[in-house]
Amino acid sequence: MRLKILDTLETNDFDDPKRPRRMASLWGQNFNKIKEAFSNEKIVGYVYHNYESNYKESCQVSLCIENEANGEFDTRDCRWKTYRVDFSDPMGISKIWDKIWADEESGILERAYAFDYEAYNPNGTVFIKISVFR
Repeated sequence: MRLKILDTLETNDFDDPKRPRRMASLWGQNFNKIKEAFSNEKIVGYVYHNYESNYKESCQVSLCIENEANGEFDTRDCRWKTYRVDFSDPMGISKIWDKIWADEESGILERAYAFDYEAYNPNGTVFIKISVFR
């Protein structure tokens, strides 16, 4: 699957208190394109890329839609560890990111930092895919 960038911002999960609002604004600014993607059974996602070094540093976050012809991110280029989000829990995404960071700190997860993404599927399921070495 390939993902095409709609919009990008630079942020840090720990130093940017406005990050959730800024990311939500990307969604709002691109609402019609997102609605069209979902109606065409396409995935929408946030892609995390251009990490300074690791999850504690700044990176770019791009709102993307599935687009095989013109996507900048090709998910076939990486190996993935997949985390399923409990989207019925309002804190589901935050809890999974906390688990990802804890898994990395404990050595369970060996991240490649190629790019990672949150996949919002038209059927309502959400997964976070982390690029890994093995």
